[in-house]
This record gives sequence, C-alpha cells and structure tokens, in this order.
Amino acid sequence: VRVLQSLLQKAAIIITSAPTNHTTTNDDTNNDGSIVSGIYNMGGKERVSRYDIAMAVAKHFKIKDTSHIHSVDRPTPSSNNQSAVAKSPLDISMDSTKLETSTGISMSTLEQIIHS
Repeated sequence: VRVLQSLLQKAAIIITSAPTNHTTTNDDTNNDGSIVSGIYNMGGKERVSRYDIAMAVAKHFKIKDTSHIHSVDRPTPSSNNQSAVAKSPLDISMDSTKLETSTGISMSTLEQIIHS
C-alpha cells in the first residue's frame, strides 16, 4: 500500500534491489489432511527484488513516470560505512520446491499476484 500511494503521489521511493522471499516454520496440513512439519521456504515462482515489485505495480496501474523510483544496493563489507552492513546475505531469495512438492500447491508468479 505504501508503495502504491507513493507511486500515485510521485513521491521518491528508494528500494533495495536485493531479491527477497518469505519463509514459514509452522506445522500445517496438506490438502489431504496429513500433517506437514518442518522448515519450508515460501516465495513466488521467480526471484524478484522490492524494486522489481514496485516497477511491476507501477506497470499494472499504468503509471508511466517511474523516475521517482530509485534502486539502491545494500551496503556490503567493502562499503565505507561498516555500521550499515546488513547482517544477512545480499540475496535472500528462497526455493519453494520442497513446499510445492509436499503440499501440491503451486506458487504464483509476481504478475499473477498483482493481477489477482
């Protein structure tokens, strides 16, 4: 919602270009009622960054001027500001294959999510 509001108001948006997904560690049930337990990565079909998401949302809402959306790289150990270095890997995307195989549920693409 924040990204969409900023897009519509042409406010500056500064978003990391590092790919990201989500993870789940819950016990849950399969479509057939069996228990699925363990650590499962959950994300979309493709690796996308927050910047990619902002650009896809702008495209979906036919926002032609995206000059106010700025991609920035996350700081690395070679950066001058060591206190700004992220404590996580630069690429935090995850493979959802185990979750898809265990549950029979196919993850959606970014385009499918935006259009739904």
